[in-house]
Amino acid sequence: MCLSRGSGEGRRTLSSKRMSSDEMGQFLADAYREAFGADRFHSLFDNASLADGQTIDFALAEWHAFGAFIFTYCLWVVYNDRNKVSPILNCFHPALLSSLCLNEVAEKRFLTIASDREREYVDHFQRVKDGADMGIFFSRVIARITGDFSSDCDSKGLPQTSDLAINAPLCGYVIDVMKHTKLAIQEFGPR
Repeated sequence: MCLSRGSGEGRRTLSSKRMSSDEMGQFLADAYREAFGADRFHSLFDNASLADGQTIDFALAEWHAFGAFIFTYCLWVVYNDRNKVSPILNCFHPALLSSLCLNEVAEKRFLTIASDREREYVDHFQRVKDGADMGIFFSRVIARITGDFSSDCDSKGLPQTSDLAINAPLCGYVIDVMKHTKLAIQEFGPR
Protein backbone atom coordinates (compact mmCIF):
# COMPACT_ATOMS: atom_id res chain seq x y z
CA MET A 1 0.00 0.00 0.00
CA CYS A 2 1.50 3.28 -1.08
CA LEU A 3 0.34 6.55 0.39
CA SER A 4 2.35 9.18 -1.47
CA ARG A 5 1.31 12.51 -2.87
CA GLY A 6 0.79 12.51 -6.61
CA SER A 7 3.09 11.06 -9.20
CA GLY A 8 5.86 12.07 -11.52
CA GLU A 9 7.44 15.50 -11.29
CA GLY A 10 4.61 16.87 -9.15
CA ARG A 11 5.10 14.25 -6.43
CA ARG A 12 5.69 15.80 -3.02
CA THR A 13 8.24 14.33 -0.67
CA LEU A 14 8.03 14.00 3.08
CA SER A 15 9.71 17.38 3.41
CA SER A 16 6.90 19.07 1.44
CA LYS A 17 4.40 21.51 2.92
CA ARG A 18 1.42 20.16 4.77
CA MET A 19 -1.96 19.76 3.13
CA SER A 20 -5.06 21.74 3.89
CA SER A 21 -8.08 19.91 5.32
CA ASP A 22 -9.65 19.76 1.86
CA GLU A 23 -6.45 18.44 0.28
CA MET A 24 -6.11 15.83 3.04
CA GLY A 25 -9.72 14.73 2.55
CA GLN A 26 -9.15 14.26 -1.18
CA PHE A 27 -5.80 12.57 -0.57
CA LEU A 28 -7.45 10.07 1.79
CA ALA A 29 -10.25 9.40 -0.71
CA ASP A 30 -7.62 8.65 -3.36
CA ALA A 31 -5.73 6.37 -0.96
CA TYR A 32 -9.01 4.70 -0.01
CA ARG A 33 -9.76 3.83 -3.65
CA GLU A 34 -6.44 2.04 -3.84
CA ALA A 35 -6.73 0.31 -0.46
CA PHE A 36 -10.41 -0.70 -0.51
CA GLY A 37 -11.23 -0.90 -4.19
CA ALA A 38 -13.08 -3.77 -5.83
CA ASP A 39 -9.80 -5.48 -6.77
CA ARG A 40 -8.79 -5.74 -3.11
CA PHE A 41 -12.27 -6.95 -2.16
CA HIS A 42 -12.11 -9.71 -4.76
CA SER A 43 -8.57 -10.72 -3.81
CA LEU A 44 -9.76 -11.35 -0.24
CA PHE A 45 -13.34 -12.58 -0.73
CA ASP A 46 -13.52 -14.34 -4.10
CA ASN A 47 -13.49 -17.77 -2.46
CA ALA A 48 -15.99 -16.80 0.25
CA SER A 49 -19.59 -17.91 0.12
CA LEU A 50 -22.29 -15.33 0.63
CA ALA A 51 -25.16 -16.19 2.94
CA ASP A 52 -28.64 -16.63 1.52
CA GLY A 53 -30.02 -13.18 0.82
CA GLN A 54 -26.59 -11.48 0.83
CA THR A 55 -25.98 -10.04 -2.62
CA ILE A 56 -22.67 -8.86 -4.00
CA ASP A 57 -24.06 -5.31 -3.81
CA PHE A 58 -24.70 -5.68 -0.08
CA ALA A 59 -21.32 -7.35 0.44
CA LEU A 60 -19.57 -4.44 -1.32
CA ALA A 61 -21.58 -1.92 0.68
CA GLU A 62 -20.41 -3.62 3.90
CA TRP A 63 -16.83 -3.71 2.59
CA HIS A 64 -16.89 0.00 1.82
CA ALA A 65 -18.49 0.84 5.17
CA PHE A 66 -15.64 -1.02 6.86
CA GLY A 67 -13.04 0.80 4.76
CA ALA A 68 -14.60 4.18 5.57
CA PHE A 69 -14.37 3.27 9.27
CA ILE A 70 -10.65 2.49 8.91
CA PHE A 71 -9.79 5.86 7.39
CA THR A 72 -12.06 7.81 9.76
CA TYR A 73 -10.64 5.93 12.75
CA CYS A 74 -7.09 6.80 11.67
CA LEU A 75 -7.99 10.50 11.58
CA TRP A 76 -9.39 10.34 15.11
CA VAL A 77 -6.33 8.45 16.39
CA VAL A 78 -3.95 11.05 14.96
CA TYR A 79 -5.88 14.21 15.89
CA ASN A 80 -8.45 13.33 18.59
CA ASP A 81 -9.88 16.80 18.00
CA ARG A 82 -13.26 17.43 16.36
CA ASN A 83 -12.05 20.83 15.08
CA LYS A 84 -9.28 19.12 13.09
CA VAL A 85 -11.11 15.95 12.04
CA SER A 86 -14.47 17.39 10.95
CA PRO A 87 -13.12 19.62 8.13
CA ILE A 88 -11.16 16.68 6.69
CA LEU A 89 -14.18 14.38 6.91
CA ASN A 90 -16.32 17.06 5.24
CA CYS A 91 -14.15 16.62 2.14
CA PHE A 92 -13.29 12.92 2.53
CA HIS A 93 -16.86 11.56 2.77
CA PRO A 94 -18.24 13.19 -0.42
CA ALA A 95 -15.02 12.44 -2.33
CA LEU A 96 -15.19 8.84 -1.15
CA LEU A 97 -18.81 8.41 -2.15
CA SER A 98 -18.26 9.83 -5.63
CA SER A 99 -15.17 7.66 -6.13
CA LEU A 100 -16.88 4.40 -5.19
CA CYS A 101 -18.87 4.20 -8.43
CA LEU A 102 -21.46 1.99 -6.74
CA ASN A 103 -24.67 1.13 -8.51
CA GLU A 104 -27.85 2.58 -7.03
CA VAL A 105 -28.62 -0.49 -4.88
CA ALA A 106 -25.13 -0.72 -3.39
CA GLU A 107 -24.91 3.05 -2.80
CA LYS A 108 -28.24 3.11 -0.99
CA ARG A 109 -27.16 0.17 1.17
CA PHE A 110 -23.79 1.82 1.86
CA LEU A 111 -25.42 5.09 2.95
CA THR A 112 -27.85 3.19 5.18
CA ILE A 113 -25.20 1.19 7.02
CA ALA A 114 -22.06 3.37 6.98
CA SER A 115 -22.73 5.38 10.13
CA ASP A 116 -24.11 2.36 12.02
CA ARG A 117 -21.05 0.29 11.20
CA GLU A 118 -18.70 3.10 12.12
CA ARG A 119 -20.15 3.28 15.62
CA GLU A 120 -20.22 -0.52 15.90
CA TYR A 121 -16.64 -0.94 14.71
CA VAL A 122 -15.28 1.88 16.88
CA ASP A 123 -16.93 0.37 19.94
CA HIS A 124 -15.54 -3.10 19.26
CA PHE A 125 -12.12 -2.06 17.94
CA GLN A 126 -11.43 0.03 21.04
CA ARG A 127 -11.93 -3.10 23.15
CA VAL A 128 -9.29 -5.10 21.26
CA LYS A 129 -6.55 -5.97 23.73
CA ASP A 130 -4.90 -9.05 22.22
CA GLY A 131 -4.85 -11.41 19.26
CA ALA A 132 -8.00 -13.24 20.36
CA ASP A 133 -9.92 -9.95 20.54
CA MET A 134 -8.55 -9.00 17.13
CA GLY A 135 -9.77 -12.32 15.73
CA ILE A 136 -13.24 -11.69 17.16
CA PHE A 137 -13.28 -8.17 15.70
CA PHE A 138 -12.35 -9.34 12.21
CA SER A 139 -14.76 -12.27 12.36
CA ARG A 140 -17.52 -9.67 12.91
CA VAL A 141 -16.38 -7.68 9.88
CA ILE A 142 -16.21 -10.77 7.67
CA ALA A 143 -19.61 -11.97 8.89
CA ARG A 144 -21.10 -8.57 8.04
CA ILE A 145 -19.61 -8.70 4.55
CA THR A 146 -20.63 -12.30 3.82
CA GLY A 147 -24.04 -11.89 5.44
CA ASP A 148 -23.37 -14.54 8.09
CA PHE A 149 -23.56 -12.15 11.05
CA SER A 150 -25.31 -13.71 14.06
CA SER A 151 -26.86 -11.42 16.67
CA ASP A 152 -26.92 -14.39 19.06
CA CYS A 153 -23.14 -14.90 18.84
CA ASP A 154 -22.65 -11.17 19.13
CA SER A 155 -24.72 -10.81 22.30
CA LYS A 156 -22.67 -13.60 23.93
CA GLY A 157 -19.35 -12.04 22.89
CA LEU A 158 -18.51 -15.06 20.75
CA PRO A 159 -16.67 -14.88 17.45
CA GLN A 160 -18.78 -14.91 14.34
CA THR A 161 -18.47 -17.81 11.96
CA SER A 162 -15.86 -16.75 9.45
CA ASP A 163 -13.22 -18.29 7.27
CA LEU A 164 -9.75 -18.21 8.87
CA ALA A 165 -8.32 -18.08 5.35
CA ILE A 166 -9.94 -14.64 5.05
CA ASN A 167 -9.61 -13.50 8.67
CA ALA A 168 -5.81 -13.65 8.91
CA PRO A 169 -5.03 -11.95 5.57
CA LEU A 170 -7.70 -9.28 6.15
CA CYS A 171 -6.36 -8.53 9.63
CA GLY A 172 -2.78 -8.21 8.41
CA TYR A 173 -3.79 -6.09 5.46
CA VAL A 174 -5.93 -3.69 7.50
CA ILE A 175 -3.27 -3.23 10.18
CA ASP A 176 -0.81 -2.33 7.40
CA VAL A 177 -3.29 0.13 5.84
CA MET A 178 -3.90 1.74 9.25
CA LYS A 179 -0.18 2.10 9.92
CA HIS A 180 0.48 3.77 6.56
CA THR A 181 -2.63 5.96 6.75
CA LYS A 182 -1.76 7.27 10.21
CA LEU A 183 1.82 8.00 9.11
CA ALA A 184 0.59 9.88 6.03
CA ILE A 185 -1.85 11.94 8.11
CA GLN A 186 0.90 12.78 10.61
CA GLU A 187 3.34 13.74 7.85
CA PHE A 188 1.07 15.61 5.46
CA GLY A 189 -2.07 16.60 7.38
CA PRO A 190 -2.93 20.00 8.72
CA ARG A 191 -1.49 20.86 12.11
